[in-house]
Amino acid sequence: MGNDVRAKAELLDEFRGLLAFAEEIRSVDEQTWDKPMAPGKWTMKEVVGHLLLWDQYFYESAVGKIAEGKPLTLKQLDFDTFNARAAQYGRDQSGEKLVEELVLWRSRITDTLEGLPETEFRRSFPDLDGKPFVISEYIPDFVWHDRHHMKQIREFLNSSS
Repeated sequence: MGNDVRAKAELLDEFRGLLAFAEEIRSVDEQTWDKPMAPGKWTMKEVVGHLLLWDQYFYESAVGKIAEGKPLTLKQLDFDTFNARAAQYGRDQSGEKLVEELVLWRSRITDTLEGLPETEFRRSFPDLDGKPFVISEYIPDFVWHDRHHMKQIREFLNSSS
């Protein structure tokens, strides 16, 4: 994480990019959602489950807490365990439900951040491990992560059509 000095509005616009992508994939047929994107790789359902559960976790353990003036419950997780659970969650849902939940959690985060004062947006909050959490530094990391997965899905959809 670096110290990102870009304007809050610019960071939030980039972060909202996932919402437009959700609309792009909303009409994908269920059979395509269930196909591995490459041999031995996740399906679209698993990737979208992964994205939305990370958003839910960050909202519930950090962003929502900051907005409510409560201590963060964010802590270092075992990524492999979390991602395996997220992939399973994705497999158990319809593509339509995953898009709805992705939109719900990303909108909840962006709407909440929109209402935060600039000072809170750039302030360092201690997580449960005692490490600093700064919203303005977390967003660029998640935008990179979003773009990585959006690129995978777009390439998969282009090769499938």
